[in-house]
Amino acid sequence: MRIEIRTRELKNGNRTIYLDYYDKGKRWYEYPKLYLVPDSAPHAKDLNKNAMDKAIAIRARRLLGETPEEDGSPLKEADKILVSAWMDEYAKAMHANAGLSLTYLKHFDTLIRMVNDYLAHIKSPRLTMDCIGREFYRGFLHYMADVYKCRTSDGGTRRLAKSTMHLFQLKMNTMLNQAAREGVIKCNPYHLLSRDERIKKPTDQRDFLTREELHRLMEVETRSTTTKMAFLFSCFTGLRYSDLKQLKWGNIEKSQSGMVIRIEAMKKTEKPVTVPLGTNAMAWLPERGDKTLDDFVFDLGTCGGCNAVLKNMAKRAGINKRVSFHTGRHSFATLTLAATNDIATVSRLLGHTSVATTQIYAEVLMEDKIAAVNKLNGIF
Repeated sequence: MRIEIRTRELKNGNRTIYLDYYDKGKRWYEYPKLYLVPDSAPHAKDLNKNAMDKAIAIRARRLLGETPEEDGSPLKEADKILVSAWMDEYAKAMHANAGLSLTYLKHFDTLIRMVNDYLAHIKSPRLTMDCIGREFYRGFLHYMADVYKCRTSDGGTRRLAKSTMHLFQLKMNTMLNQAAREGVIKCNPYHLLSRDERIKKPTDQRDFLTREELHRLMEVETRSTTTKMAFLFSCFTGLRYSDLKQLKWGNIEKSQSGMVIRIEAMKKTEKPVTVPLGTNAMAWLPERGDKTLDDFVFDLGTCGGCNAVLKNMAKRAGINKRVSFHTGRHSFATLTLAATNDIATVSRLLGHTSVATTQIYAEVLMEDKIAAVNKLNGIF
């Protein structure tokens, strides 16, 4: 038998101490009514040491064979834990891990809210972990695909994209695999679903603009000049909308080799990136005027509003592609990769954490090359 001493935060700020038992695939808990007070409380050090010493003594007696019933300590079987309560504990453990990025944690926080919404939707907010099975998982996937709507930046709502649903399915598996390892559930019910019931990863379609299309877009006149300039600046720097919106004049510096953008932490990855500014990029920088280093370079509206402008511009330029702000980043990646054939350098310019992510652009270029060669078929 394995017995671990654990704590759980209470609403009043204290932490309750409990024993976590695991034996032959079964897990249960013992709550000896011992508590830790916040460090700021009077005599906290002595009180907490006394409580923890008692917990250690109880654990030692249990390992020697003394049963909890002899001192009246309550036991709670793991399979009777509320799903919502277990997810809260899982989220706290995740947030305590300093090695996880805010984006990674945000995905789990969103998933947990979705699961709680689903529990409310099926009128089972107090569902327990022993009810997590194939039907629960299948129902959640249907709810995510057909019922759930996320909020958009302009205050509206929309259904989740297939790629987003696939991402949350992966996060759900991570969470339920942990529950299975803890013995709280017998297995991750995802493995009980048929292939047709699972959400398949969509084919990665990354539209980018060719040099000729970029020139056509440059010629389009629009009253939304800031959106146009920011998008074309993205095409020559690879910066995301989120980073452009937060870009300040203080991020633009003069180095020994020329002007560069230095961002200490990108919005999505929280990783630093340095991007040299070529003449094409500099051409789409607005006039600084009397702006300070703390002023934003581009006064952008919502991402949805900017994308609507770009969609209209692309239509007027005769570009039959789905153009959004992220198309600028894709265009920078593919055009730079085509010009340099240096995937490692392009990966660093984009701030990718892995070259494997950048490899997708190389595959897109190869598909275009194959399509071009195939056009020769039947000519001779």
